[in-house]
Amino acid sequence: MSDQKPIDIMQEFVDLYGKEEMLAFFDFSVERPGRPAISGLCRISRPKSRGAKMQYLSLTFVADTADEDARTAIAAVLARLETDGLRRVVAEVSEVVTMPTMGGATDSYVAQSDILLDSAPDKQFIAMRLLPAVRRLMQVKPTEVVWWAEPEASTASKPRPPVAAESGSSIVGSIKNYLSSHFRSDRG
Repeated sequence: MSDQKPIDIMQEFVDLYGKEEMLAFFDFSVERPGRPAISGLCRISRPKSRGAKMQYLSLTFVADTADEDARTAIAAVLARLETDGLRRVVAEVSEVVTMPTMGGATDSYVAQSDILLDSAPDKQFIAMRLLPAVRRLMQVKPTEVVWWAEPEASTASKPRPPVAAESGSSIVGSIKNYLSSHFRSDRG
């Protein structure tokens, strides 16, 4: 038997934030007949180093999963985001690389897919071509995309610790609170 420490999903999210530049996020839900919908959030980011040879976007999906049925349902939805299907509708996609999931044994499900692209993506490409294709393939019900403006100087120079989750709050709610407390949004 191994001595595995529990995964602190909120800290994992903060650590990932330090390596990437956040571009936007959107809430989504996955409908389940006869069961409550699954709530989730998708964070869209790119590597901070823009001079990299490889261009990609990271889509980090976080969902509240109260039981095994919810974990199975969200895993099935995320499995729909694969290279051949996405490349058929967005020719600039060269590969979709799915990272191992985190938090499968908890009340939340975290997965990341990196979408490798032929060229550096701009906001219009992401908003008008890539995200509609991703949401259509995954068959999720999204909300509007919240685009992030440059972080204010005080926020950029001193990262704040993650906000504490209130008793009974969800991981998706905690992450939305964290994002809202760290950035100015640019809705559009």
